[in-house]
Amino acid sequence: MAAINLPFAASATKRAPNADELANGFPCGDADKQLFDWLEWWLTGQIATAITEGGLTVDSALLPRLAQAIQSGKSTYAVATGTANAWVVAPSLAVPAYAAGRVLNVIAPATNTSTTVNADISGLGNRRVKKSDGSDPAVGDLVAGRVYATIDDGTNIRILTPLPSDAVAAVAAAAPVGGNWIWSQNLANNVITTLTGSAYGGEGAANLGDSTFSGGILTFGAQTAGLWLISFSGVSVSATTDLFLSNIFNNSGSLGAATAQTSQSAPSGTAITVKRFVAGDNMRFTARQIVGASQVISGRLNAVRLGA
Repeated sequence: MAAINLPFAASATKRAPNADELANGFPCGDADKQLFDWLEWWLTGQIATAITEGGLTVDSALLPRLAQAIQSGKSTYAVATGTANAWVVAPSLAVPAYAAGRVLNVIAPATNTSTTVNADISGLGNRRVKKSDGSDPAVGDLVAGRVYATIDDGTNIRILTPLPSDAVAAVAAAAPVGGNWIWSQNLANNVITTLTGSAYGGEGAANLGDSTFSGGILTFGAQTAGLWLISFSGVSVSATTDLFLSNIFNNSGSLGAATAQTSQSAPSGTAITVKRFVAGDNMRFTARQIVGASQVISGRLNAVRLGA
């Protein structure tokens, strides 16, 4: 048997089937050679293209050749060129059009330096590269030389491979989030004072994830926003007639207030709030004492995330 040179009848005169033949099949009687040649040329051409794009040669002695070509994955693999934030992706078998569900394995050309990364696949124009959940990758998420499984979602190119920022988010979600800080400040008599960072003596220890506590202000991040319990307390250790008041404020105003009991040896007060916060919300804390003169008041701030 001679070696197969696909596609069959490549140089023959051929004709495509007409509408009636496509609907009802070939007519009975002698085969139309041009029609037969076209059919064989088209079928074997499809097979030959799949084999060669899989990086293999057509071999009449190897029946699994088509399966081996599919198994190779070569037509769904590309080494991207371009820049860190603008990928140029040219698979050996060009993608004819963007379509939802198309999978492609891509090697990143460089580590991204922006959360905005674009990919131009087969010259079809830029599509944004997103994480599997549709959000933007963090800076440094996409590392030079690493292979990323991607899928076209119809609008963007999503990375199916877990990224470093995904691991950070998972750890933040699993670990207890919160903190506690001891504060002390000399308060003028009958003056509402917003406590600043210096009052907290180094601002204590905390595991806040992407939330922050700086300058006496607690600001909530996107990953650790949710339901929080906040308590802010203070105590006076001087005269029993001291009156201490504490208050918790955020963007929308007062969230919780407390007034200390009087005629005690160490009057104290605690303001408590339980509230669901969104990214960008902030908390600040005020205190006031009424004793007739300035004095040092000490207390504690506690913040605990209860859930999403």
